Parts: sequence; C-alpha cells; structure tokens
Amino acid sequence: MIDHVTDLNRSMLYRIGKSIVFPEFVQNFTPMTEKEASDLDLRLFADPLNRRFPIGSAEDTWLSTVYFEKQAAELDPDDRNAIAGRLLTALNVWELKGQFQKKAETKPRKPITVIRCGDHDVVINELADLQKLAEDILDHAEKYPFDTRSMTACQLMNLADKFTNLVGDAFQTGLRERLAGMQEAPLSIGLREGLQKAACDMKAPKTNVLKTIQSRQDTYVHEGFEQFIEKTAELLKEVTSGPTIVESETLQKVAGELDNLDRLAGLHRRGYSSAFMTPENSFNGMTSKQAARLRHFMCRLPNGKIVLMNKTAGKEDSLQDFLKEALSVSDTTGNLYRDLSGLSTADADAFYAAFPELFEV
Repeated sequence: MIDHVTDLNRSMLYRIGKSIVFPEFVQNFTPMTEKEASDLDLRLFADPLNRRFPIGSAEDTWLSTVYFEKQAAELDPDDRNAIAGRLLTALNVWELKGQFQKKAETKPRKPITVIRCGDHDVVINELADLQKLAEDILDHAEKYPFDTRSMTACQLMNLADKFTNLVGDAFQTGLRERLAGMQEAPLSIGLREGLQKAACDMKAPKTNVLKTIQSRQDTYVHEGFEQFIEKTAELLKEVTSGPTIVESETLQKVAGELDNLDRLAGLHRRGYSSAFMTPENSFNGMTSKQAARLRHFMCRLPNGKIVLMNKTAGKEDSLQDFLKEALSVSDTTGNLYRDLSGLSTADADAFYAAFPELFEV
C-alpha cells in the first residue's frame, strides 16, 4: 500500500486523476520526500503504525484521503475504520469537506474504426488497441499476407495521428513534475518505422533488392520449388533494368510476389526471423523519416567524401547498420569522423540520389 509520498512512479496518482478533479491548492503542492516524512511526528499520520497518509497540512490530508479511498478495500476492517476516523478528523480541522469532486463521466466513445485484418475484424477503440495490432503485424508477419500487412500498416499510421495525449488538462500545473513522462505518443518511433517498412513506404538500393530476390530463388530451389524460378527471374530482370534506387511502388510489387511464393511453398509457417526475414525487411531500405534524421549527423565534403560525425551516441548505430548492410560499408571504427569514402561510385551516387536532403546546405 502506498501514499502520495511513496508513489514514486506516479502510477497511483495518474489513476486517481482520471476520476477526481484536483483542487488548485493541491495542484500547486510539492509533496514531501520519504526522508522528510520519516522525521514527522507519528501523530501527523492517519496510519501512524506504518507512517502512511500524512495529515499535517491541508494538501497532505487531501492527497492522503484520495490515496486511502483508492486502496481502502485492501485493509483489515479495524485498520480501515481507524485510519478513516483520523482522516475524517483531519478533514474537519483543515475544512476540506466539499473539496472532492469527481470528474464528469463521458459517454462511451464509438470505435475509432474497424479494420479488416486478414479473415477477421479488429476494433480500434483506443491507443492500446492500435499499438497491439501494430505489434502483432510486425511480430507475427506469418499470420498476414503482404497485402494485408501493407494495407493495415498504412491504416494504423493514419489512425495514430488521430489519438491525443493521455494526460488530461487537470494535470498541467502544480504536480507537473511528478506527472512528467506520463504522456504517450500514439506510436513509438520503432513501431512507426516498422509499419512504414511493412507498407514499403521507403527506398532501397537496387543491389539489396536483387540480393533478396536471388536469396529467395535459391531457397525455393533448395526446398524443391524449381517452378518458382521463372517468376523470380522476371522480378530480377525488372529490377535490374530499373533505376539504382528502387522506389516504394516497385518494392511493394516485389514484396507481394515473394510473399505469395513464400506462402505457396509453406515457408511462412516457420515464422520470420533475422535468419529468414519478410521480403520488405530483407530490402534494408530507408524511410523518409530515417533519412531526415541522418541529415543531422552526416555531411558530404567538397571532395565528394561522405563523413559521419560521431556526436550522436545512440543514433549512429542505425546509420552504421544501414550503410554496412545496404551499401556494403564495413568501417565501424570509433573515430571523430568516420570516412565513408570507400563507397563504390555506383553506391555513392545511389545514396546521393535517394537522399539528397541529407546533403543540402
């Protein structure tokens, strides 16, 4: 059992605030620390035996009361009555009767939407539903054909923008520091980028796409599906004759065709992993948002070399992975500048062409 002093992660405070209006004098209150509470006279607690529910001020008494009511059912009846009696006395002393107002109940919301996902409907009522479906699409791709993955991913990204932050207006002042971090984005960066790739909303070097098709072709032959060679050969020819950077529309077509062959061969039943990825993840493509972020720690020197400025710990790994996997750059040393001039002319030109915004002055 906790009170407003020991609720260090603010989880109880958050739940209370969803149903109770915080008076202004409480909003502007800074609760005492556990050390300060340990120095209080026992008579200043509604539960002196456990040094819980301080009642030495109007603010402490108000908060102790709502915390107590939230957890009262967990207590033995005798203890519950004793604590309630001390709180009632303190409420009278501080003249707090009438200071507890419940938030008006809102009418049940209609579902945001119903998404047809494979052979069933998924009702999206709230943020958790959206996140759960996004995670399922990405973690269990074998359950959904590519067309379903792609279409659902697009819808989820559009829906994410309709959700508002979870923290109500009543929490914008006073206890703000203790409520910091309670807001949630509709989708994490990782989930959104995963959905973008599931929808093939990205670009990828031709070499990567060709490797993906060739690797699948080898797998099909090894598994005894030589009849798929003609289809994969057509894809290889189409991509080979296309531009150095493969755009989203072509990636969608290739991913859809390979996914269909995977399913005809029954390969999807094994589940996808780092050893056998979905076609769209095998491309090692880059989304527009990833490209925009890279601009902050990449530059092109006058002599045409690409350098990576080592000043954004935590972000550079994604860049190194992209350059290593997508453009065959093997340098991973930790210098102040990473000289990426070892790119072949074709790869360098492809990189510039795909992401010119990285090199704008």
